[in-house]
Amino acid sequence: MIACQKTRLTAAGNIVGRPAMLHWILFENPEGSAQSATLNDAASAATGEIIKLRAPATTTIVIPFDPPMPFGTGIRISAFSHANVRVVGGYTE
Repeated sequence: MIACQKTRLTAAGNIVGRPAMLHWILFENPEGSAQSATLNDAASAATGEIIKLRAPATTTIVIPFDPPMPFGTGIRISAFSHANVRVVGGYTE
């Protein structure tokens, strides 16, 4: 088992602002409607979109990446659809 570093976000920002490997994403949606956020290979802006994360109402999902997903610039979450959405990313450098 690999020990991952973790970053928790409640607004757009970097999980890590440099090249890294993403092992998993936890996406928590406490709202009564579906919500989304965008995963980017970037360090400062909403560029390099990889995937749009979506969670149904009042759910928490865990998305594992096996093998881990490489990010050449940084691991960034952008475009949160609601202020109560939370994202946690597990990564190694």
